[in-house]
Amino acid sequence: MAQSIFIPSSGSPGSLPPSGGGAAIVGVFANEIILTDAQILSANTVPIALVPSPGVGKAINVVAVLTIKESTAGAYVGNPTFRIRHIGLATDLVTGMNLFVSSANKRWQTAPGIAAGNTTDVTNKGIEISASADNTGGNAANYLVVQVIYCVSNDGP
Repeated sequence: MAQSIFIPSSGSPGSLPPSGGGAAIVGVFANEIILTDAQILSANTVPIALVPSPGVGKAINVVAVLTIKESTAGAYVGNPTFRIRHIGLATDLVTGMNLFVSSANKRWQTAPGIAAGNTTDVTNKGIEISASADNTGGNAANYLVVQVIYCVSNDGP
């Protein structure tokens, strides 16, 4: 289930983002996705969209990510690292998240770190989470909550 809030850079809270023109920063958003056990198990071969494409001429800048893991019903084996990227691109925004190193419930907060000089065009690209390898084990009652705080900008003033 995805839930979003919108904090506009101008106008009143809850108003829709401008369709063009206006401020370079369209607004700040938060989105929450709950990954099921099946999605956790197959995250290497089937990445999960966290934030949809912002639309033509707009780009997403991830500000922070919070993950909340519930896996006490059954531990995972393999412990791949999870990474967050723009959909279809190979540059990691957040990487090295070893979310399943134990079966204990855990919370992590992280901010993206992108190497200086990155010139990859991220216009009209959503955000996804994937794993470096498939997990095994687990339990149908397990889940992973991923909360993403991000801003959307348009091409210009």
